[in-house]
Amino acid sequence: MRKRILGLLCVALVAVMGVMMAGCKVEYDFLDDMVVVVLTHEASLASRSSGQPYTVADFIEVGAVKVEYIGGWDNTPQWVIDAPAYRSIYTVTLPQKSHANVLAAVELLNERNDIQSAGPNRLLQPGDGGPVPM
Repeated sequence: MRKRILGLLCVALVAVMGVMMAGCKVEYDFLDDMVVVVLTHEASLASRSSGQPYTVADFIEVGAVKVEYIGGWDNTPQWVIDAPAYRSIYTVTLPQKSHANVLAAVELLNERNDIQSAGPNRLLQPGDGGPVPM
């Protein structure tokens, strides 16, 4: 029972806050080559004001091969950007397909000051009521 509660706590921390804890076992399926990254509000605004979205070069520590801004860089209205809760969200594609590689990348990325959270891109099967992809 204690292990099950710890497992559920780990999944909740990853899902809600993008936090990985030592010994956590992720109990849901996720893409084996992609991490979802949420920047801090400050990093999001700095990136927007400079006109430079994050690129592969910004994720060199995980060997990113592709970085995509979710939602369209030029399509975000200014009133959304000005909101205190505004965060830029990116998908980072990794070079090696492996769940272990994704979890290692998540741990590395969550140590950065410009990243609010990083987590696996969870899978949702139609009609399963499971987690929504991050």
